[in-house]
Amino acid sequence: MKSKRRLDDQDEDLVNVLRQRFKQDDDQKQAIAKQTFGMLMNAQQQQQQQLALAPQGDKEPSYALFDDPETYSSLGADNASSSRPCYRCNRGTACEKCAFCEHAICGNCMQPCSVCEHIFCGGCSTIDYSSSFEQTFCLSCKAG
Repeated sequence: MKSKRRLDDQDEDLVNVLRQRFKQDDDQKQAIAKQTFGMLMNAQQQQQQQLALAPQGDKEPSYALFDDPETYSSLGADNASSSRPCYRCNRGTACEKCAFCEHAICGNCMQPCSVCEHIFCGGCSTIDYSSSFEQTFCLSCKAG
């Protein structure tokens, strides 16, 4: 049976060195904080100078996408029936938009609310099984 190795004087010094914690120098921390703050301020000033030198026309937003109705409708903003798959099941062709989240949903995933009668997807509606027949409620009508 082997016995545990005893610590030598050299090993004891090594253990004590490993147990020591690094002492932080407050002056050094403050100097590093000032240096970091200075770097942040310089970067901010450079950015402001670049903005001041930029032509004024670049600061205004571009509405070119919205001015062209063909481009806007090709993005699918007008209707959900563009040949996109259903958001919920990914199988059927989307034919409606959910009134809550506005994702395109197919006829199988549509759930009309029993109260407001808008069309919702399964994620934005809940089915109530408490009565003799099931009722679908949107998140707004269920809370009310």
